[in-house]
Amino acid sequence: VHRELLLDSVLDSVGHAAGTANSLVSATAESVATGSSSWLRWGRTDEESEPYVSTYTTGNSSQPKPELLWSEKVMLMDGVGYHDHSHTAKDGYYIGNIPPIKRLGLPSLNLHDASQGVRTHHAAMIAQVTSWPCALAAGGTWDPALVRRWGVALGHEFLAKGVNVALAPGVNVARVARGGRNAEYLGGESAHLASRMAATYIEGMQSTGVRATVKHFGFNNQETNRNYYNARVDERTAFEVYYPPFEAAFKAGVAAVMCAYNLVNGTYACGSKELLTRDLRERLGFDGFVMSDWWAVHGFGYQNAGLDMLLPGNRMQTDGSHDFFSPDNLAKTSEPGVVDTAADRVLAEVLRAVPTCTPPYCGQEMLRARATSDEHVALSRQIATESVALLKNGGRLLPLQSGSRVALVGSACDARNDIDAMLRQWNLANYYTIGGSGRTIPLSPASVAAGLRVAWEKRVEYAGEGPFHLPLDPAPPAVEVVNGDHDDNVDLAVAAMERADVAIVCGATTAAESEDRPSLLLDQSGFIGEVLARATIPTVLVAMTPGAVLLPFAANATAIVHTFLAGQETGHAIADVLLGRENPSGKLPVTIPLSEEQTVLPCQPVEGVHISSAAGLWTQGGGGGYGVHYDCDYTESLHVGYLGLHDEPVGFPFGHGLSYTSFGYEWAEEPPAAFPPGAGGRLELAVRVSAEEGPASGGREVVQLYLSFPEGSGEPRRQLKGFVKTESLAPGEGVAVALQLTCRDLSIWSVEETAWVAVPGAFLVEVGSSSRDLRLEATFTLAATGCSSTAPTAPTGTTEGGVADPEE
Repeated sequence: VHRELLLDSVLDSVGHAAGTANSLVSATAESVATGSSSWLRWGRTDEESEPYVSTYTTGNSSQPKPELLWSEKVMLMDGVGYHDHSHTAKDGYYIGNIPPIKRLGLPSLNLHDASQGVRTHHAAMIAQVTSWPCALAAGGTWDPALVRRWGVALGHEFLAKGVNVALAPGVNVARVARGGRNAEYLGGESAHLASRMAATYIEGMQSTGVRATVKHFGFNNQETNRNYYNARVDERTAFEVYYPPFEAAFKAGVAAVMCAYNLVNGTYACGSKELLTRDLRERLGFDGFVMSDWWAVHGFGYQNAGLDMLLPGNRMQTDGSHDFFSPDNLAKTSEPGVVDTAADRVLAEVLRAVPTCTPPYCGQEMLRARATSDEHVALSRQIATESVALLKNGGRLLPLQSGSRVALVGSACDARNDIDAMLRQWNLANYYTIGGSGRTIPLSPASVAAGLRVAWEKRVEYAGEGPFHLPLDPAPPAVEVVNGDHDDNVDLAVAAMERADVAIVCGATTAAESEDRPSLLLDQSGFIGEVLARATIPTVLVAMTPGAVLLPFAANATAIVHTFLAGQETGHAIADVLLGRENPSGKLPVTIPLSEEQTVLPCQPVEGVHISSAAGLWTQGGGGGYGVHYDCDYTESLHVGYLGLHDEPVGFPFGHGLSYTSFGYEWAEEPPAAFPPGAGGRLELAVRVSAEEGPASGGREVVQLYLSFPEGSGEPRRQLKGFVKTESLAPGEGVAVALQLTCRDLSIWSVEETAWVAVPGAFLVEVGSSSRDLRLEATFTLAATGCSSTAPTAPTGTTEGGVADPEE
């Protein structure tokens, strides 16, 4: 890609100064193009000068199902587009590629990473796509309807970039608080939250024609030695804690599942028949196709276990011994009918996918097309804003008073976005985006300092003191930042606070694929602790994290605002909340613990087992695996995250998040005393939520339902089983919220019966604003014959006078 192409791309897409473009250009020579290729002739060869165009019409049910030749069937099972013995895709190819069936006019499958938006694996793409909030931030909105809108917007961006299979969403439950990829997963510690969010994400994305991929199946709960640990999980824990989000994705019609790197009960996930056939298909009902994670296949015969597609498909060994899905090896190693079945599964999604460009002729889409838009930027800001959780607000310090003098201290307040460095290192993260395959590098993200500065500039302009006069009425709330340098020098920070009315102290940390976080502390933890201890004015701690975090100095902060990595709109979203332009409504999808002893740590090798790069070599001859692995026992069983901490004090509990509005709760109707009999029974609970005090613009509440099973069931108490995010309520307004429980909600997984079995007895329902701020309770009984485990699975939430979770 020529220097001029990148410069034009940046200027055309976002109108930024040439200096920003020039900083990008310095990193493009090796990372964007090789040899003499230009985007106009990207990937073309002398043998074929014109790109292939699919003639298949998506969604035409009158078209007969195509009959594939053997050679075409195996083409659908094996990826293309990578250099052999390399982790690098060829020019014009996506992160994953399945070739077109030209004889039948069928399109290629162009697969691309998707956790925080379109993966920016080439520099030219950075100005053309939206760097969205991470998936955990979206989960922190507790707003399934908003996540559906996100899915639609993502689908449109992927199509614009030539992608028709997105490698998202991630739904693994956050077992390990330090988990390097927790920010990529939608539900935090809750299978129920992940299930609700995953379903609407998938429905939204696939409504655009882009096929979604739910991942990573299964038990990819840590990055430490992810190719070596053997997750040992009992069956009941698997079905009750870790499988429900995947099952919700299947019910939403997700196209594909990606299997994980790790071993499960002694076998690599991508080669486990128990995992991919017995559990995934026979018990959970998945009917799409299973793709491997990249280079996660270590032996012959994985197709017989239920793997349908090997990716990326290049040959990593010089002796050819690991050409696992080549036509010859599939013919030699496949059980009868396996190739036919696998090809049919992939073909079904080829017929549903929107035809786009055909690699390697995708230079126009990949490197020139502008996928972002003003509407997407606004939606990104909304998601980021709704994910902000107000953890503490002593003396109602927030929102800040307009015109206040603010000392903005800490380097995280004006965090760098080093594009050159990120282009050089695939898994480098910063305070705006995750590191790794799901990274979407922002071009010019808004820092906290920038967000507050923009607000102040608009206020000055409104007052007639600047070059422009904005027609705003009334003037936007703003604060004056009294210091221009934001570093981690305690003495300078204290000096700045002497000139201010309030101090905003920023801290953050990062996370990346392939490694877990070294601790749960903020990178600036020591600095923040000293500053807060020496502060003589009110202080606001702003924390930006990729997951759970330790805040040992929380007692010394007057107010605390938290957000998960929020992409390009980070500073604008935080400023909107600090200044009261938006009323915070985010809730924690994870627990903020008091110590790391309250969390599950990454499993490490036992003494005598040494993991090294040498052990990471594939064994020759296709025998399977990395040669070294170690057991990781899920000894906490069902008591994952907040479910194992109910009897312990924590920093801030699961589901917590304050508002500038105070809400009252009452039963709108008397709760039923017994569960209605019958297979289709549902227990209806009606709650009225009222806004009591707060800003005239209103605030939103997330009404949460927690269920405790009868004694002797072996279940953790107080499990999240339902929630509704209300519409905005002004003081004096109220809304009736309907919460439902189904037979499935009252059931446990029976290993003996290999089925969901309802538990008879007395259940306790608690409803409130978090897992520890519970305002209402009621009990009901379930008769021994009063429920069937075959009843519908997903509780829904609606409100009178406004739909909280619409079915679209």
